[in-house]
Amino acid sequence: MPEKTIITVGDVSCDHTLEIDEEEAMLACSGDGCAVSFKYGEKIPVKKIYQGFGGGALNCAIALSKLGIEVAIATIVGSGREGQDIIDFLATSKIKTAQVFKEEKSNQSTIVLYKNERTIFSYHVPARGYDEIALPQVNWLYFASAGQGSESLVGKVTSSVEKHQTKIAFNPGSWQLRNFNHFRPLVKHCEVFVLNRSEADEVVGDNLKVKEQLQKMIEWGARNAVITDGASGAYLCAGEEAYHLNALPARVIDPTGAGDSFSAAITAGLMHGETLEESAKWGMVNAASVIEAIGANGGLLTRSEIEKIKAGARTLKTAKI
Repeated sequence: MPEKTIITVGDVSCDHTLEIDEEEAMLACSGDGCAVSFKYGEKIPVKKIYQGFGGGALNCAIALSKLGIEVAIATIVGSGREGQDIIDFLATSKIKTAQVFKEEKSNQSTIVLYKNERTIFSYHVPARGYDEIALPQVNWLYFASAGQGSESLVGKVTSSVEKHQTKIAFNPGSWQLRNFNHFRPLVKHCEVFVLNRSEADEVVGDNLKVKEQLQKMIEWGARNAVITDGASGAYLCAGEEAYHLNALPARVIDPTGAGDSFSAAITAGLMHGETLEESAKWGMVNAASVIEAIGANGGLLTRSEIEKIKAGARTLKTAKI
């Protein structure tokens, strides 16, 4: 088996991105956040439309492949034309698709871009047959966002760790976070466990400071803990010491897929033998590139591209917290 192999596990989707002119909607912000509103019952002109594919397992598979990793994917797609299009897209990106299973429908996402922010309307096929997924022997497994029923994968992932000493990267999605009691046992097997700031508040504790949240993630058993915080950067912990990493300035066009590109690049960095700090810098560079392009995986970088940008990024620094 090659030294650097990984399988991404989770959901994929057909993405339909709609770019809306500023005058076609209104943005209202309050202490509870911001809301976009359209005229009720009207036809809203769309400036541009983009078709593509997304989902955490797909986005991360492509990111990892571009970073020099041999990648397979375990997921479920529809049995029709869209499902085959997803498989063909993965194959052209050098992703092994032997563990892609077909059911009746594919997941769908409609992404509305307005004022350089995205709002995602997601349709996830209910009760996917995740129990049909088999996990081959690999060095690493990346557990990405997955929907209802994906708790059946926890035992399979744990078995892979016990039988093959597989290293786990875990970046849970909405369903996994809402039902985190089913997935928390995986954290003790994680080489890297990644959450964003609001997710950390939800499952680790909003009464804790970010350093305490990181330390709690380490106490749960994660070897490396990471909390991302958008434009404010990211927080890292690989033991007792915790660090803050600055974000890399970028011109935001479409933030879709930024989290996946960050987490996948961290995983790739660790697989290539980099430290957590250096791997997180890979993640920052990759995420900055993705948000400057339309789509969840259009701006992904190669290892040499990341190294070149990182070498010239004077603001990309870490500091103890």
